[in-house]
Amino acid sequence: MVRLSSLSIAPLFLLAACGLGLEPLTPDELDAGPDSDLGDPVTVSLTGRTYAADIAGITVLEPEGLGPLMQETVKGTLLFHVTADRGDQVDLVLTLGDDQGRQDPCTKVYALPSADWTGNPALAIEDGTTRIDIAERPVDLSSLSMVALVRDDGQEWTNTHIRTLVDTRDLQGGSLPEGTDVCGLVAELGGECMVCDDGEPVCAVLELAMDMVEVDTGFDLDAGHC
Repeated sequence: MVRLSSLSIAPLFLLAACGLGLEPLTPDELDAGPDSDLGDPVTVSLTGRTYAADIAGITVLEPEGLGPLMQETVKGTLLFHVTADRGDQVDLVLTLGDDQGRQDPCTKVYALPSADWTGNPALAIEDGTTRIDIAERPVDLSSLSMVALVRDDGQEWTNTHIRTLVDTRDLQGGSLPEGTDVCGLVAELGGECMVCDDGEPVCAVLELAMDMVEVDTGFDLDAGHC
């Protein structure tokens, strides 16, 4: 079982290239395949559905050097649960599960920014913020964007991309000792550090690509109180 409170998850968000003015993902970047449009609109409600992405199968687009490390150290699934399908927008939460997509009862559930659903079957978060716990410390994610293509029966998300800035200062004194050379770790993975919105060179860019399938394993919005 993998948990956000474990040290092994920290490299996902720490060892990444840093950036300023992160360009958001948009539905225009979705590609359903050669000689194909985005597909038929979804006609079923997504409310109450849970989608699992196998962490071992996630592609790290930035920084590329993080991919092998993630595959060696992190197991389980990312779970995306739809709390509300409002027709023009979708409300989502995020947590972790085991390799069968069963929710980890000891990991908190984190709210994501609402996704635009007016481009059905394309779903998009174009710019938002959230906060998650890493190594039992709250870490801010900003400039968060996500795009996905939802299959017409609502049972699969393909071409899912997530891009965000991670404030690595939040990890200092937690999974990493105070004074850790974050940019040195970034450089080892082929990335580089740039300034954050406040001028400090410590905001890491993380971009992931994945496919997700629906799982029917139950979902507890109040999990994480072990």
